[in-house]
Amino acid sequence: GRVFARLGEKKNRAKARVKFLVAKLGLEEFIRLVEEERTKLPHDDNWTAYIDKLPEWGEKPKKEVSPLKKAERPEGYDLWENNNVQTQRQVGYRVVTIMLPLGDLSSHQMRSLADISEKYVGDTVRTTVEQNIVLRWINAGDLIDLYDELKKIGLADPGAGSIVDITACPGTDTCKLGIASSRGLAAELREMLTPKQLELDEAVQNIRIKISGCFNSCGQHHIADLGFYGNSRTFKGYKVPHFQVVLGGQWNNNADSFGMAMGAIPSKNIPKVVLKLTEHYINNRTNKKQ
Repeated sequence: GRVFARLGEKKNRAKARVKFLVAKLGLEEFIRLVEEERTKLPHDDNWTAYIDKLPEWGEKPKKEVSPLKKAERPEGYDLWENNNVQTQRQVGYRVVTIMLPLGDLSSHQMRSLADISEKYVGDTVRTTVEQNIVLRWINAGDLIDLYDELKKIGLADPGAGSIVDITACPGTDTCKLGIASSRGLAAELREMLTPKQLELDEAVQNIRIKISGCFNSCGQHHIADLGFYGNSRTFKGYKVPHFQVVLGGQWNNNADSFGMAMGAIPSKNIPKVVLKLTEHYINNRTNKKQ
């Protein structure tokens, strides 16, 4: 931060990025300057105190393992289990992902979820970069009861990690840097895709869609199978919000491959683009077994 503040671009806002400074100085020189700057910082033992405590830290299950009850499964449970539940490494336990549309929670849902978490897993919950919540150490025998309680507060939607689990930054709703409404687009795509989710070809059911409201990567558009980032174009003297289409990002393997920007489309036409692209992929992918 200090190196960039001292040597970074001050005039051209579009080039006020660390990557341009690295390109200008060279990686080795940039690293040298950063390490030199670090020697000037006063050391605080609190920065690394947690390392000594790591051997003492660990999670313990709230409940002992018990088999899943043979009671009649409620409507929607099987789909939720297939989409949102994973087998944990420890025998008899499950990892449950709670999908949050647009990453939103009401105050009532948060309080209720805190009570549910305390009941089934204790006081540790996790948030994810996909804007969801994860509960670990769920006893397999409690899954139906957990589903019922989540459903009562509107948090039992299936589809975690699927095409309807869309990540979006705040965009123009609250961000001063936003150029286009990323949350608005995400909501529109969810509304369009959710009723069709089970009808979609398996090849596209689990593609990742991620949206940023500007060229910054807060919505992770660059590592999505299908990404969008906001920009604008001038049409007949008026600024018109667009989204740049980004294809082929790699979200797994530590995001080792970024997508390729293909072209800008008016915001209102993006839902049609998503349908066209998924249809084209289904019909023309080279390896139909993958």
